[in-house]
Amino acid sequence: MIRILIIDDNKQSIRDVQQRLDERDEFESEWCGGFDEAKAREKINRFLPNAVVLDLLEESTDGTPSAERSLKIDDFIWDVRFCPVIVYSAQPELYPEEHREHPFVRTVRKGMDSDLEVVKYLDELKPYIEALADAENHIRDSLALAMRDVAPYAFEAHSCTTTAKETTLRMGRRRLAALMDEMLIGDQSELRSWEMYLCPPVSTNIQLGDIIQDAHGGNDEPDSFRLVLSPSCDMVSNEDRAAKISHVLVARCCSIDQALSRLGLEEAKKGKLDPSRLGLPRGYIEEIVFLPKLSKRIPTMAANLKELVLIPIDQIASGQDVDDGSPHFVRVASIDSPFREAVMWAYLQSAGRPGLPDRDFEAWRGEIVAARKSK
Repeated sequence: MIRILIIDDNKQSIRDVQQRLDERDEFESEWCGGFDEAKAREKINRFLPNAVVLDLLEESTDGTPSAERSLKIDDFIWDVRFCPVIVYSAQPELYPEEHREHPFVRTVRKGMDSDLEVVKYLDELKPYIEALADAENHIRDSLALAMRDVAPYAFEAHSCTTTAKETTLRMGRRRLAALMDEMLIGDQSELRSWEMYLCPPVSTNIQLGDIIQDAHGGNDEPDSFRLVLSPSCDMVSNEDRAAKISHVLVARCCSIDQALSRLGLEEAKKGKLDPSRLGLPRGYIEEIVFLPKLSKRIPTMAANLKELVLIPIDQIASGQDVDDGSPHFVRVASIDSPFREAVMWAYLQSAGRPGLPDRDFEAWRGEIVAARKSK
């Protein structure tokens, strides 16, 4: 059963939509009147909708339609419950353009036969709704297993309920992550390259392997991005602790053409390069770390570990809201483990290894082969 929550201050205006949904056995609908945030939040938490149909215009006391309160409702819908949203309004163009571009958003203008259009979009979104439900069930079942295994230890170790709860949460998160990884071992499908990213970053602190971007740069401009190389532990800060460093070491990013030229692989531009020479299983060749594309956020690019700069840590913002003036960078994504460790290893190989004089490697290789043959 696909649960549809309809948020609209005028029940009459959505009567036809509800009737269409009631005619279909696979849909179950509920109405949430008005744009009261607390009421909508309670309804979402109770009903757990698989999709939301959201009106934008509320009739104010003076009879003038306003979208202000409904847009505030939209601000937290996905914070409470991620699911497809169908904007069903007399003026859907009022919905922010950056939201309209999201693949889980549809807009329908109220009018003749608009109820049919809403149902049509729900039918289009059904495969995604069902896939999200399967993923949610998978995570919920895994969380139940994690809680079952860690809660007894936490509550036995602590007499304080609050401390035991915090310990259960901390241990449960680690075990949940381990359970989810274990379930992927038997999966025959390979990870997509962009699955190495956590976007947006999960940690509130800057981490080694974070991708940061000049706040004024374009998402398709590799040179506006940087790769963080400072150790994560040196950048931790909270109410009780300040970061150990004032500047963050980062590597400049560049286009793939520039990276290949740096490696002397210009033949790749003509399609003559053997792909096996790119060393993608490791993710890097010499000082070049390849970074895959994340649609509409990170271009296909590379980081040059020989082009390093220091950025004041207080100039790296955690979100998109930055002030004008001095240059600022925003955290776009974190490279997740174990790919983060590969970045660290590439940096150590490129810049952290001790300097050694040139040696006669040909003779050394011959010595190894000769020693093997003598046995």
